[in-house]
Amino acid sequence: MIFDIENVCDILNIGKNWAYRLLTEQKIQAFKIWRNWKFPRLR
Repeated sequence: MIFDIENVCDILNIGKNWAYRLLTEQKIQAFKIWRNWKFPRLR
């Protein structure tokens, strides 16, 4: 299952800025499809 940034924010109860910070600090894994970040199922 793959999530987008809005789903991840809802699941983790955080804002988009915080989610992108976690992404840049490599605390969460993601990959980019065109201009959109996609997140594999969270563990």
